[in-house]
Amino acid sequence: MMNSSMYLFTISASGFLMGCVFDIYNTILSEHPLLRWLRTLADLLFWLVFAVWVYHFCLVTDEGRFRIYTLGILLFGYVVYRLTLRKLLLGSVALLVKLTRMIFRIVWRIVYAVVIWPLLACWRIVWRICSIAYSVLQKLENMLVTFLTFGLKILFWPLKRPWEKFKPMFLPFFGHWEGFWTKLSNMLKHPPNAA
Repeated sequence: MMNSSMYLFTISASGFLMGCVFDIYNTILSEHPLLRWLRTLADLLFWLVFAVWVYHFCLVTDEGRFRIYTLGILLFGYVVYRLTLRKLLLGSVALLVKLTRMIFRIVWRIVYAVVIWPLLACWRIVWRICSIAYSVLQKLENMLVTFLTFGLKILFWPLKRPWEKFKPMFLPFFGHWEGFWTKLSNMLKHPPNAA
């Protein structure tokens, strides 16, 4: 069991600390729009941790009994914090948050200038080169196909008339050839001995 002066000091210090912690995290969360949605969760967690702390303290000092005067002492510590240290703490935390944001912006600009911008520039150059190469290769392919088609027409032009005479003879063979590949494909998909 703790003596009464130590008990009073510890409970009032808990109220003082409660005010400090609440204002610190509240100021930090309200400084950035992306963090504001965390405030409800942070409040819930804060009150849960603080309630567990106070209950643990009461368990150690007074067998877990929470007395009305304990609440009064907590409020006294919180009021002392509000009257003495709150403005200085809020100003310091706000200044610290602004300094942190400024340092983060400077670091981000350096990282962007040194790492991200050169990578993006390289990517744009590579993309442009690939686009140009693709366009040139497409044109070369079209030209090659045109030349090959023209060359094959010239090469096979003497055979055009004989082919027209013999073409009807080969048509049944081409029909059987297509049928052969269809049958082979069906056999591979459904083998005759398959269970």
